[in-house]
Amino acid sequence: MIQQVEFSLREKRRGFHLVTGEILQYLPQPLPETGLLNLLCNPKFQTRFLNEAQVDLYISVGLCVGHDAIFNANCNGPVTTLVVKDRLLSHNPLGAIYSRYWKKKLGIMDEGQI
Repeated sequence: MIQQVEFSLREKRRGFHLVTGEILQYLPQPLPETGLLNLLCNPKFQTRFLNEAQVDLYISVGLCVGHDAIFNANCNGPVTTLVVKDRLLSHNPLGAIYSRYWKKKLGIMDEGQI
């Protein structure tokens, strides 16, 4: 069975936000015990939102290949890519930066932290 649901998240102040709970409200309940769930972003709407806010610089963080091209093409100003997705890190591109390996190597791991 394939079911498609389209929704928009509530407006938030600037910054990064955990939106898992809000997304779950839009999904059919109860969720199936097995199967796949694919959540997709809408890069064209993201740029429209940012264009309306008249931002000076567009920074792409963690967009998929293809979505980044759509994002870049629809921005009304200069775009730079800070981080791209990577299958090697299970689509968690910043995972390497805050991993134990780098924390230990850079000497920023808290005393007693595992």
